[in-house]
Amino acid sequence: PADGVHVRLQTDWYPQAEHGGFYHALVYGYYADEGLDVEILPGGLNFTGALKVTERQVEFAMHKADAILKHQAQGMPLQIVMATLQHDPQGILMHASNPVSSFAELDGKTVMAMPGSTWIEFVRRKFGAELRIVPHDKGMERFLADPGFMQQCMVTSEPYFARQRGVEPKVLLLKDSGFDPYHVLYTHSGFAEAQPELVAAFVQASRRGWIDYLTQDPTETHAEIKRRNPRQTDELLNYSRQALIDGNFAFGESGPDTFGQVSPARMEQLKEQMRELGLLPER
Repeated sequence: PADGVHVRLQTDWYPQAEHGGFYHALVYGYYADEGLDVEILPGGLNFTGALKVTERQVEFAMHKADAILKHQAQGMPLQIVMATLQHDPQGILMHASNPVSSFAELDGKTVMAMPGSTWIEFVRRKFGAELRIVPHDKGMERFLADPGFMQQCMVTSEPYFARQRGVEPKVLLLKDSGFDPYHVLYTHSGFAEAQPELVAAFVQASRRGWIDYLTQDPTETHAEIKRRNPRQTDELLNYSRQALIDGNFAFGESGPDTFGQVSPARMEQLKEQMRELGLLPER
C-alpha cells in the first residue's frame, strides 16, 4: 500500500534468481502485509551496498558475511539480520577436461577472481596454494576461448552460460575448502536499534518470500525479474533457482523451517578463520 513505510533494499547484482525470494515477497504482497512499501534497487559492477547502508541511503543490503565482518572491523555500523544463503555458491569454474580437482592443485595456477577475496588467502594458508590472481572482468570470453583458463564463479549461473556456448564445465566449490561464509542481509546497527519491529517485519516477509520462491511456482516472480532485467530468460532463471535448491545453498541441511537463521557458533568460527588470516584484529 502507498501508506506503507518506505524501505529500500540494495541487491548485489542485476535482478536475478539469486534475489528471487525478495522479488517473490514483493510480487505476492508479503511486504505490504507487514505494512511495508519496499523498493528493490539493482546492484551492478560498482556495487557499494555497505557504503549506502552506512550513509543511510538504503535500509537493507546483501553481501557475504566475511565482507560484513571486514567492514565492521573498519568501524562501519553494520548489523547482520538474516542469512539469505546457508552455504556459499561460489566456486572455481573450469573446463571439464581440466586435470585440477583439488585446492592444493591450484598452486602456481592463474585464476581470474575478485582481488582481495577472503577465500584466496584461506586457500593459500590451508593448502599452500599460491594462486596468480587476474582481476575478474565479469565476463566469460577468456574462459570460453581457453581450455586451461579458470575463474571465480557462482555455480548458479556461469556453468549455464558455459554449456550454452558448448563448453562442458566443472566447478570446485569454495565451501568444500572449509571456508563457507553465509550470504546475508544486513542493515545499519543504529537503524536496527531504533526500528526493531520494522527490521523484524522486513525479515519475516523476506523469509516467507524465499521459502515460497524455492518451494512453490516461481512463474510470476520470474516474470517480474525479467521485466526489470530483460537479459534474464526463463531457462536461466529456472537453472539458477534449481541450482540453489539442489545445492542446499538457501535452506542448508535442515530445510525451509530454519531458513534465514544465523548460528552464533558458525559466525564465531568464521571470525576465528579471518583472525588467523590476519583479516580481522585479534580479540
